[in-house]
Amino acid sequence: MIQRTVRLLACLLVVVLLAACGERKETGLENKTANGLVLDAYKHKDYPLLLSIADSLNKARAISETQSYYWSGYASDRMGKKRTAEYYWKKALSEVKDFGNGEEVSYYAKTVSHLANLLNLKGDYDGSLKEAINAAEKLEELGCDTTTDYVNLLVFIGCGQARFPRMEDASKKSFERAYEKHLERINASPTESTYKGAIAGVVNMAYSCNATHQYQEAHAMKNW
Repeated sequence: MIQRTVRLLACLLVVVLLAACGERKETGLENKTANGLVLDAYKHKDYPLLLSIADSLNKARAISETQSYYWSGYASDRMGKKRTAEYYWKKALSEVKDFGNGEEVSYYAKTVSHLANLLNLKGDYDGSLKEAINAAEKLEELGCDTTTDYVNLLVFIGCGQARFPRMEDASKKSFERAYEKHLERINASPTESTYKGAIAGVVNMAYSCNATHQYQEAHAMKNW
């Protein structure tokens, strides 16, 4: 507790300094420092601190509102506050205005991927499907359809489709496309991160097939 308090005070001091430095666009230093504060709390899995930092940096205008609400949602989700996480992630999506900004697009993709997963897990399959389809189409339009977040959206689309009558074929196609995308990412960059993403994707697809009694499809995924 003492260590967390000291770290929080140190972070708040930096936030004050960031605000005193004026517009971060002038040097870029402030934004880099702000992101460093966020990532440090994230890497230490200190979610109460992450929540505080995201809010403080937002008030100091050291990070965008989209970024702030994304991390607030992430921290809330990790602390088991699912409704609060949903609120923050929806707020984050509402703040995305500039799809020409690479960082905003990146946080848009992260946010909607987490939101679609949260809605799917709580049983709001229609809501999850709508969020995932809209976002996937937007990312395709922007040429941002090679990231983990995009492939995750394909998985959540398949999971949502599997829950509705007469959409089994559509679900299977979504899963197959997600699998192909995972293979493309692994071939392009065979890193620990891409392998972990692929494994998580296959697990989610197999779980969805089991939950909707598509046992043959789930068994087939073991051989992927």
